[in-house]
Amino acid sequence: MYRLDRASDLVSGDRPGAFLPPVDLDPANEVLHHPWDAGDGADIATVVFDEEVAWIAERELGSRATITRREDGSIEAEMEVAAPEAFLGWLVGFEDQAELIAPQNLRRRFVSYVEAG
Repeated sequence: MYRLDRASDLVSGDRPGAFLPPVDLDPANEVLHHPWDAGDGADIATVVFDEEVAWIAERELGSRATITRREDGSIEAEMEVAAPEAFLGWLVGFEDQAELIAPQNLRRRFVSYVEAG
């Protein structure tokens, strides 16, 4: 992704077919939606959000997370996390109303982060 609004002295070429975008390209899927999207590789994190904050988490996670509603009103959300520190910084804002259950290495980091803070 490039911002072209700051570019100057651009000249468009006139060579037909010089660039053909991929047929299945959806630009909305290429934009980073969360700070934890930036990075190489990604883990799939699973978090349970209590009923009281489920709507907030669902709204902030958007369509890129897989949400499963539980009978008690809580939700279980799965999302890709490429930048763990950014994700943990966001997650800590839910205090005791969110539980990171997987992967275990990320859960251990989160527990250490909370205990140190």
